[in-house]
Amino acid sequence: MMTVGSLALVAFVVCVLGMYIVMNTRPARALRATRAARRAKRARRDARERSLPNGSIGRDRLAELTRLVDEVEDTDPALADRMDLEALLDRYASLMLGQERVRQALAMSDRGQLQRLRDALRIDHGHAKRLELCERRLRCIDKCIERADSYADEVAIIEDLVRLIAQRVACPDGPSAEEVLDLRLFELEIEEESDAQFNAPGDQPLH
Repeated sequence: MMTVGSLALVAFVVCVLGMYIVMNTRPARALRATRAARRAKRARRDARERSLPNGSIGRDRLAELTRLVDEVEDTDPALADRMDLEALLDRYASLMLGQERVRQALAMSDRGQLQRLRDALRIDHGHAKRLELCERRLRCIDKCIERADSYADEVAIIEDLVRLIAQRVACPDGPSAEEVLDLRLFELEIEEESDAQFNAPGDQPLH
């Protein structure tokens, strides 16, 4: 006869085995995978948002695009995966951060003042090193301006692309009312022809 302790141990083992079986069924694994994907997505979005300064224009614009991506994912998740919209948002945040850094770099110098200083130093040949540094700073400003223009172009492209995808999902292409009506009439004609053939009298046998 089994003791109370033995029965409790058996019940415990059965319970553990049952939980293991339930947790390893295909629906349970799919549910865990879905939850893990959602957590990874939230973490990815939080990191993306934290990369931009609080209260910045970039963070506000990122939030707007994220909302549009959510609408696309809710309506057509397959399209969102195929277009890899989350990767587009990552790139967008990186570009916005680059723009912010370029603005900070440009704010460190007055281009006009540096140009006037360079012109004055070119006349006074006793400050060759300072003239060289001034010209280097001006070249750096020019590169920053070029980079800012490149960032702005790519940012605009991503914004337009995400908005286009969201618009297409919100208003998908479909058959016109006339096309739907023509299709229904064609189906009715086919059905009437089938009924007529079915109900037609057969050939009378010869006597």
